[in-house]
Amino acid sequence: MKPGAVYAGNVVDAHDAPVPYAKVHLVRGMVTTRHGSADSSGAFEIRGLPRGSWMTHAESDDGVSKEAVVDLTNDLRGQKLMLDLVVDRSTGRNGRKPPTWRNS
Repeated sequence: MKPGAVYAGNVVDAHDAPVPYAKVHLVRGMVTTRHGSADSSGAFEIRGLPRGSWMTHAESDDGVSKEAVVDLTNDLRGQKLMLDLVVDRSTGRNGRKPPTWRNS
């Protein structure tokens, strides 16, 4: 297992239905530096993240979530940060909805 924090959650649509196989991106500056994919139930997990502040969003073939900040400035090794990303399927890839945070 890679050292560092774990960023995990679910990609869902506005009706709380899973968005299978959505792409989840973590960006620093203007460059996507980490990415992962949701599974068939919309769940994702990206391991081994170093300290820092990241922008994140999810996208599927028919929508995009709003960008959110993932704050890993504290030492979170061995901890899991959970975030649900909501994909707006009604307007295609240009639509944006706010993410829903939850603690685990």
